[in-house]
Amino acid sequence: MLGPFGWTSHSIAEISLKNVIDSAYEQQQINAQVVHEENISIARIKHARSFPNPRVFWEEERLSGNNFGDSKETKIGISTSLDFLWNRVSQIEAAELRQEVALYDIELKRVGIAEQVVQSLMRMCIEKKRLDSLERVNRYLDDFYQAVSASIEAGAVPSTSLKMVEITQDRYRSLMLESKLSLKNAHIAITHQTGSSDWNIESLEITDSGFPFLDVESAVAYAKSHHPEIRKAKSQLEWLRAESRSANRKKLPKASLDVGGLQNESGQDGSYIGLSVDLPFFAKTGSLAEIAKVEAEKVETELKRIALIFESAVKQVYRAWQVHSERWENRPSEAKYEELVENSSNLFLAGEYTLLEHLGTIESYYQGIDSILNRESKFLESTIRLATETGAEIPLIIIEQ
Repeated sequence: MLGPFGWTSHSIAEISLKNVIDSAYEQQQINAQVVHEENISIARIKHARSFPNPRVFWEEERLSGNNFGDSKETKIGISTSLDFLWNRVSQIEAAELRQEVALYDIELKRVGIAEQVVQSLMRMCIEKKRLDSLERVNRYLDDFYQAVSASIEAGAVPSTSLKMVEITQDRYRSLMLESKLSLKNAHIAITHQTGSSDWNIESLEITDSGFPFLDVESAVAYAKSHHPEIRKAKSQLEWLRAESRSANRKKLPKASLDVGGLQNESGQDGSYIGLSVDLPFFAKTGSLAEIAKVEAEKVETELKRIALIFESAVKQVYRAWQVHSERWENRPSEAKYEELVENSSNLFLAGEYTLLEHLGTIESYYQGIDSILNRESKFLESTIRLATETGAEIPLIIIEQ
């Protein structure tokens, strides 16, 4: 039986994280937004490439005078603007660069969605393991309850001893209910994000390839060349520079070419050609060029600021990831805590451990497992955060059961 993302259900299998994230993009209409932006961009570029429409004109002139009498002259012709000769190339360039900026806006949404999806998967994974450990604790306590009941019947311990076990059972059952609720909420979140409810996550694991950088400096360099926010700022800078060049060309006087024919009332025909040019007495187009130039300078300053912010953020996140990676790698074994409970149970049955000592051992088991889960959670969170801050692919695989 195949699950929603191409893995085999009812067995341990690896799920494609890319497929899961792609399904979230589809669910949240990201792909549709890309199509809309591309269509808008095609329309902008088509408009920038278009030639001006020519104008057809018809004129009739009548002259009257005492010496020559009345006369009439008819003109018909065509007129076209010549501005496109020096504006068209820069307009096309600006339209193409504007599309890049819009697509990077969508790419930033993709980064946010990917982070949310993997965070939900992580929470579901951690809460499932926490619930498993709480169920195991409750089984330990149930077994202990039976052992204490038998000891009471044998007169080895007072009847009040059972009350202490019951209080501990109530506390862990309450924790188990809270864990079930957290697991359900994580399941609801990932279902909403991906459109699929068929989830049974066993674990999230780091891939062999890891990150495409080896140290903090290469991580900073990778972020500056790959993160969508920085790439968007670079594209926005190029777009505004193109707009500035286009506005500068518009400072040139507007010109139009007139071509036509004429005929007077005597039937004489003729033709004419004319060129009209605007006189740049006012600085309207020059002001547009200045605005575009200042806006480009503003974005260039913002790009430098963003680069500095990213450098600081990546260094902090990278160092946190190093710490949590080391702590996760050096985690204690779960089997060690299970063995501790088993030995404690045997010692209690042999009369070498008191009731409080064995309850304390069960408590220590849960605290130890919870500490391991916290290490795993911190490691996964720092891995996701480092990928988000650098623009790298999240290097995790999903194990489904």
